[in-house]
Amino acid sequence: KEKAMKGIEAGMLALVLFCVFSILVLRQFSSKEEEDKIRTKTSANTIVNSVHRDSKDFKYTGSIYLVLVKDYASGEFWQQLARKKAIDVLILCWSDSKCANTKLNTEEVQWLYSPNTTWTTGRNQLLRSAQQREKDQHKLYQYYIFTDSDVRLNLISSKVEEYKDKLASGEPDSIFGFRYFEHQLLEYQPPFAATNMTGHNCQENTDHTAIAIAYADACFNAFHREAIDFLLPYVSYYDSVNWWTSQAILEYRLLCFRGYRLQFNGFKFEEGEHKKYPKGGSPWNQAREKMGKLIPSYLYPQEANLQQISCVKDRVAQKKARWQEGLSLECKNFVVKSE
Repeated sequence: KEKAMKGIEAGMLALVLFCVFSILVLRQFSSKEEEDKIRTKTSANTIVNSVHRDSKDFKYTGSIYLVLVKDYASGEFWQQLARKKAIDVLILCWSDSKCANTKLNTEEVQWLYSPNTTWTTGRNQLLRSAQQREKDQHKLYQYYIFTDSDVRLNLISSKVEEYKDKLASGEPDSIFGFRYFEHQLLEYQPPFAATNMTGHNCQENTDHTAIAIAYADACFNAFHREAIDFLLPYVSYYDSVNWWTSQAILEYRLLCFRGYRLQFNGFKFEEGEHKKYPKGGSPWNQAREKMGKLIPSYLYPQEANLQQISCVKDRVAQKKARWQEGLSLECKNFVVKSE
């Protein structure tokens, strides 16, 4: 009888252990399945920075503009910008098959056509095309400048007077504003930069040439090539629900560069209307759902720096600050993990 009881106890213990083991396996499988879904959603957008970054055969150049437009007519201003500034521009149309005509391409301008793309996937496609262009033409862009099609950068009169002669430019003001922005990029060399905007971004100390910011609208953003491995690609996982979430995830990642991301002032920023797109739910809540998978978890306590203010009052914008050395170990380790 005693032996029978011991046998029953042993059997029950084995059953309990089996149940615990099964739960752990199912939980691990569920987590893996969720990560696979994320990977499937984003794998098509995965971008690896140029392996030729340090190659002597590749020539460093300034910037490339990456523009998402509705149709050919919306891209003509950017074609003009490329021609007058002799700068590279990639233009992706989402609603006009005319842009697929390769005869439109010039030495500076490349047209792309991708119907039904989202804002997120369109920007990722533009970046992939820019990096392929680098390899094909043996050049390295120091900055990738993403812009919506309707952005125009006009400088206030005092800035035009101050820099027009300094930059030896005879361009119209609508073009010169972009040259001024690129000049400041190379002067300060931040990991990320935007411009002042009425009602958006930092509204304080705008008399300063450059200020440190904690948040910026997504319509006009410049990324240093050494920062994009960590910051990009944009995450398209939530595009069917909310197009703002990909930028919210980026904003969390940009906390790694707090104090080094800059806003250049002196612009009369113009932007038109956008088409309707998904805006369901809170992009910040959706971004937090993937904390630890798509965003370093240690950044979560810093989120107050994102949503309450867009200025960083305790940091002064520095020219050519060594932000690469200031990147925390948590952010550096996450870069390795995310690859």
